[in-house]
Amino acid sequence: MTVSYDDAAQEVRHRAGTVAELLGAPLTDPYFNPTACLDPQGRPSESGVYYLHSSYTLPVGADRVEDALRLAHRHFADQGYQVSDVDWFRDGGGRVRAEAPDRYRFSLTTTMPPVAIALGVHSPCFQGPAGAG
Repeated sequence: MTVSYDDAAQEVRHRAGTVAELLGAPLTDPYFNPTACLDPQGRPSESGVYYLHSSYTLPVGADRVEDALRLAHRHFADQGYQVSDVDWFRDGGGRVRAEAPDRYRFSLTTTMPPVAIALGVHSPCFQGPAGAG
């Protein structure tokens, strides 16, 4: 499927916003990077096939960080996402990763010290528009 970088960024931003709304935190420090998907031989695609990597910070506060991760975990599981890498750290933080049925991936990891959550949202692979790869 051909998808422009702008359209992929809009969808990734929307999905990140859904997580932020669920956790009651603003999205800060946005970062977007189109990255080449790997071809069948494991090399970066040279035909314009890419995924969009994005990251944000969700300042939830030290008193809410553990509850926020548990809420995200429950939300992903309830939505039928494949949840993996659920880890809890000694400092009260943790990490949750999930993949949606349509292959969008989410990673939530607490900062050090655990006062915020680093959110990554990655699109599935798309064919870039002609001339983009």
